[in-house]
Amino acid sequence: MKKSLSMAALAASAVLAVSLAGCSGSGSGGGSDAQGDGGINTVEDGKLIVTFGPYMPYSGEEGGTAVGLDGDMINEIADRLDLEVEVAVTDFAGMLSGVQTHRADVAIGTINWTEDRAKSGLYTDDTYYNPPVVGGPEGTDYQTIADLEGKKIGTVTGYSFVDAIPEIDGAEAVLFPRMEDVVEAFAGGRVDAILLDPLVVTYTAQQRPDIKLKTNYLEAPTPEEIKAKPGLGALLPAITALYTGDESVEQAITEQIREMYADGTMDELIESVGGDPDEYLEAPTEVTDRRIGVDREKGWTPPSAERGGN
Repeated sequence: MKKSLSMAALAASAVLAVSLAGCSGSGSGGGSDAQGDGGINTVEDGKLIVTFGPYMPYSGEEGGTAVGLDGDMINEIADRLDLEVEVAVTDFAGMLSGVQTHRADVAIGTINWTEDRAKSGLYTDDTYYNPPVVGGPEGTDYQTIADLEGKKIGTVTGYSFVDAIPEIDGAEAVLFPRMEDVVEAFAGGRVDAILLDPLVVTYTAQQRPDIKLKTNYLEAPTPEEIKAKPGLGALLPAITALYTGDESVEQAITEQIREMYADGTMDELIESVGGDPDEYLEAPTEVTDRRIGVDREKGWTPPSAERGGN
């Protein structure tokens, strides 16, 4: 969806290529990785050092514990791997470089997978898909692209939604430097709708009942619509994954992700933050197949193929 993890990510986008430079697909390189249980090369034996930026309800820290959707997810994964979680809170650039320099094992927090990043980074299988969620005034029901025609839509400068909004007939993109500014513009009636990360929209509706924000999943554009208006591709669900610096860590976490899809744990985690599992854990094949030929081989299937024992 958006190009980066959070507000810090926007500022860090220019240094992303540098922070990822030299990352090998095997995770080999310098550092003092310890051989953990089950052959997992963690930075410290028996620990999984997890780094992230504060971006609730996706990732946060309370009393030294990772919280939020990705926080709960990595805690469950570490428990299954019999590893103790140690958190390291930083910004987007810092968490990527922390993994790259072997000071942390994994970076979390709704990190969007892209082809460019995958060429120089090591990512787990898909954790979930961020579907487009639109917020509008109470009494509205924005569910399709047509519903947004002629509307003033608030979003953050640098988000990929900026490319999509001009493709909607009569719509105007109203840009702000911070997520909080978008919310206040909506509260003040200066925009008709908002497009931000999906859980941020639903989280805002819960935390700010005074602004009477109605949320809806936006129907994804069809391949035909995207062919006619390429910018609408930004309204497809975005792939998220966890970023790691060692192949054994990536493989161990990926195995647990797939098991959590199969046994229903991932459904429960999505529901715990107010999301619809069918929206977050399923995506069109034009999304899920993007990784094939980039960092996944032909014949690979996403974890969603195993969801619910399918």
